[in-house]
Amino acid sequence: MARIDLHQRIGQDDAERIKAWLYRQEGVKYVLVNPVPGIAVFSFAPLQNDGNRIVREFKTQLGYDRAERYLPARGRAGGCPAGF
Repeated sequence: MARIDLHQRIGQDDAERIKAWLYRQEGVKYVLVNPVPGIAVFSFAPLQNDGNRIVREFKTQLGYDRAERYLPARGRAGGCPAGF
């Protein structure tokens, strides 16, 4: 599971575009995009793809230059990428 913090406001149309793009990536199984905090959470098969590669290509292909992969602090309990 991985999370992308967009660091910008997006609308529902943007969220649907992001969701569709993520689902087209090899190994991605589940996608949730929440426009209010500007995050995208997705699960993927690590033998088929790499979360860092997906985020790099996301930034390049969709133009979200400020987006970055969320990684919880080391040793921090409750580091769920969904942010709940």
